[in-house]
Amino acid sequence: MIKSLAICMWVVLGIGIAVNAQTHDLCTPYCPPYGWSKINATAEFKDSIISQEILIEDFEDLLHKYGATFSGEENSTFLASFEELLRRQTLLHQSFASLLGNRTHWNYTEPKEQISFLQAYGEILAREKLLYASFYDLLDATWCRPDFIESEGRCPDISTHIEFLYSYEDLLSRQEKLLRHYYWLVDELNPDVPDEDIVDFVSFFEDLLRLHSSALEKLEALIKKDCTASHTAFIYSRN
Repeated sequence: MIKSLAICMWVVLGIGIAVNAQTHDLCTPYCPPYGWSKINATAEFKDSIISQEILIEDFEDLLHKYGATFSGEENSTFLASFEELLRRQTLLHQSFASLLGNRTHWNYTEPKEQISFLQAYGEILAREKLLYASFYDLLDATWCRPDFIESEGRCPDISTHIEFLYSYEDLLSRQEKLLRHYYWLVDELNPDVPDEDIVDFVSFFEDLLRLHSSALEKLEALIKKDCTASHTAFIYSRN
């Protein structure tokens, strides 16, 4: 009996020590390492944005995997959520770009810093372009399904097609502004940035412009897409 009580006391004491240790950790100031600066904060903000991008890509993969089994209403809901995630991500990209600089100057003047941050910004834009292409593919796959066309959107008295066309066009417009910001940063690079890096940045800018042009072509394809034949076939099969 005494032995059992002793064991219980040690368990309780051990739990108390653990709780006290955790509380102490929570109450201790969370201090950055020596030398940690705004540059480190910007770099970690960039890493967080890319991590979020990867999670959105995971969500996108699930939509591609299971989208064919969803109803039109479910597809409409998930695609609206995907669009909202893309829109939120674009706002984060704008914030990151503004941390780097603007059309007249960089906020970080060292060549090494400019090269690292501009490479990261380019990676972010390229990832975003791929997500937009995937967004189009998901829309295109369900665009002419009658239950998608007739699904209830988020905008009262606005058809699902018009709602997605409007939001997709706005996303591409925001992307254009991000590309413009990339141009400003390349244009304002420190003269000491090596020529080979400048060549890489100009070449990458061209690649981004081609991806943007492709996205605009996909928007045009959705605008032109005629679902009349698909809808007629659906009505005939029901009759």
